[in-house]
Amino acid sequence: MPPDFSTVDRHRMPFHHELFTQPLNAFDVAHAYTDASVADQVSRAMKDLNLGDVVPGSFLLVQRLSEKLKISSEDMEKIPNYAGFILASLVEAEQRLSDTRSQWQSRPEQFSLCDSLWMNEQDDDTGMSLFESYEKAREARRRAEVFFDGANPEEFGPVLNAGLDIYGLALEVKDILDPRVGATSVIIINTSIGRVALGTMGDDVYVGDFVLIIDPGGNDTYRPGNRTKEELLKQPHHIIIDGGGDDVYIGGDFAFGAGFTGVGIVVDAGGNDTYSAGNFSLGCGLFGIGILHDEAGQDTYLGKQNCQGAGFFGIGILKDVAGHDTYRCHAQAQGFGATRGYGMLADDAGNDQYIASSPFVDALRYEAHFVTFTQGASLGFRPIASGGIGLLADGGGNDNYITDIYGQGTAYWFGLGAIVDYSGEDRYQAYQYAQGSGVHFATGIVHDLKGDDVYVSHGVSQGCGHDVALGALIDEHGNDSYVVESLSLGGGNANAISIFVDRAGDDSYIARNTSNTLGYSDFRRYSGMIGLFIDGGGDDRYSENSRNDSTSIQSTFGAFVDAEIVKDSVPSQSPVTYAHMVLEDDIDKLFIQASAAPLKYQNNVTPAREKIAGLGIDVLPYLLPYLGTQMPRERLALEDILPKLRKVDSSVIDKLIIDSLESLSGATKALMGTLAGKSQATTVIPAFIEMSKDTSWKSRRLAALALGRIGDSSAVDALTTMLTDDHPYVRARAAYAIGIIGTQDALDRLKITFSDGEAIVRYTSVEGARRGKKRSFDEVATYLDGAEDYTNQLVVVRLLPAVDTSTANRTKFVDWYNEADDDLRVVVNMTWLSLPESWQDYFERPKAIGSLK
Repeated sequence: MPPDFSTVDRHRMPFHHELFTQPLNAFDVAHAYTDASVADQVSRAMKDLNLGDVVPGSFLLVQRLSEKLKISSEDMEKIPNYAGFILASLVEAEQRLSDTRSQWQSRPEQFSLCDSLWMNEQDDDTGMSLFESYEKAREARRRAEVFFDGANPEEFGPVLNAGLDIYGLALEVKDILDPRVGATSVIIINTSIGRVALGTMGDDVYVGDFVLIIDPGGNDTYRPGNRTKEELLKQPHHIIIDGGGDDVYIGGDFAFGAGFTGVGIVVDAGGNDTYSAGNFSLGCGLFGIGILHDEAGQDTYLGKQNCQGAGFFGIGILKDVAGHDTYRCHAQAQGFGATRGYGMLADDAGNDQYIASSPFVDALRYEAHFVTFTQGASLGFRPIASGGIGLLADGGGNDNYITDIYGQGTAYWFGLGAIVDYSGEDRYQAYQYAQGSGVHFATGIVHDLKGDDVYVSHGVSQGCGHDVALGALIDEHGNDSYVVESLSLGGGNANAISIFVDRAGDDSYIARNTSNTLGYSDFRRYSGMIGLFIDGGGDDRYSENSRNDSTSIQSTFGAFVDAEIVKDSVPSQSPVTYAHMVLEDDIDKLFIQASAAPLKYQNNVTPAREKIAGLGIDVLPYLLPYLGTQMPRERLALEDILPKLRKVDSSVIDKLIIDSLESLSGATKALMGTLAGKSQATTVIPAFIEMSKDTSWKSRRLAALALGRIGDSSAVDALTTMLTDDHPYVRARAAYAIGIIGTQDALDRLKITFSDGEAIVRYTSVEGARRGKKRSFDEVATYLDGAEDYTNQLVVVRLLPAVDTSTANRTKFVDWYNEADDDLRVVVNMTWLSLPESWQDYFERPKAIGSLK
């Protein structure tokens, strides 16, 4: 694609050009970032976005530090050496930036816009006329031009380098923290660049702003002040290193890993932490660098706009190494890169929740949907300034991603937005411009490497490029499901590249509008584009079953391909294997092995059950305490073992069944019903017939099902009596039981169910008859005739698959159909799929309810 199709602005870099000249390399670029360490990400982003020269390790010399900090030698002795290195880096960075910061004072309009330009407003145009809105838009553009023309993020290169050095130090410090840092109480030292706090192993509380906090442990609370831009120019750096504990971070704007013209870093070594902050927070860089690094724990991150890994003329990173975490935000977050910005959210492991709940209505398109730009998103200021790089990388776990308009690998106006998920059974939910969507000269991609995933979006999603852009979704492995409305699944428009690839797995595709999905592109500006849908293999499901193993050309330059095209190139995945445990001799321990639930112990379940059953009838006394178990796995073990013991000695087990029906435990009686059915123990039929007269409807229902599963015709009379029971659940079970026993006169006995006022009775009656023996059409016809009204006929037609498909039966069915009244014929057509397959050719598959051939 031509990188200069649009006028090149001063914030468009060679990085952007490469996204156009080699668009498919975007996946390599995304992985070059997401596979790298945070330090390498920062270095690469500085080069790609021209944020200043990378000079690592440039601020680590401590010379006359106490003099520079304006503290006494006694206070200096209280500060650990590693804290001294951090403070020295900040002092040196401040000296290099003194002139740059002073320039903000001479550019008040730029200073006022540096953050507000990126803030969405609720109901911004409420009550405005069209003309007022237009004038407001023009003024906004004028101000944006002023801002972007004068913005020079390269000036803050020293800050980014200092932040890189301090982050490396902080990672080392968290592992060597001395629990005696502050001894028995917090030590606070006032310096020329801000307060320094040295905490304790207790539950410390930090209120107000500090340039550096080092806390060795404890359940601590951090409450910084309400920060403004003006205050941050005076004290721009805020570093927290916490050695562990269940900590609470509560702040407003520019809090916790937020760098505005400075360095904001939080490194937390562990614990179940809660981070709550406002805008430009939780790993956000605005003309600076902000990093929030949490090493472990089940953490919660709560933010508003421009947070959780967001960069604006700077670098913002949120790094969570381990734990099942929750991320909630409003907008422009969770891996968001604006102009000359790099935003990254990296979560290495855990079943995580990424939730964007925006209050900002997408007024251009919808009244009930909201703009987010989250979860791997990039945004430029069209047509003035190109966008940046926004990435979300999740290393593993079954994750949920929820956003609305613009999210999950999306970009707008010259930038790269990407989400890379390395493994897990994930759920992606969005509405529009999402899940691999590049919009207006931008690149939006999704790369999911493993897992059975579900993708749901309305449109312009799932590999959709719009307007000289690249939108691509590649899913490498798993049995995946995709649900869309339009312009998705490799469908795009306006001279874009739209690519959808699912390389392997038994996948399902639901696309409401098939005219511009599943490989679609059109003709625009006197030229075409490309839209590709490629499914690499598997037994897939489409709304049209005939599409499996097929190819077709769609629209102008669109292609649909479903073929075994990558069979040889996709490495086979070795199934996860678990070692066999040694089977116990102790019966109680052996039964635990036989009823184990965790996956890693499943190899032992069957052998343990076999071993117990192999001990013979003498093992029964050891099993009796478990008969009333409420544990599903123990119940399943007994359902497997007891029928095997009955084969050894039926008289003992049958006596157990009969005696246990007197138990006060419903679980015990239910187990006996299952055991009798599985064993087809005809000798206990009298006991269940007696039970069918019990005052408890649950006991009567259990008796009906047990008699049906035993399957002997001697119980039919008792079951027929139960068809008039006072309780509908009992009648339903009795009808089902008669159906599956399938005696010659069973259908005649079941006619009464079609005058039953309860739908559950009618439906269950048919279900039992379907699951019973195959029948002649003469038998089924009498059953059909027993359904006199339209509603019940609709139910009864579901019995047709139970008809033997011989030619004679088929002929009788056709004759019956031709003589049936119109209502019944309509019902048959409505339930066309209920017909035996060999009969369906006689009838047209209805295109609408009630249509006839």
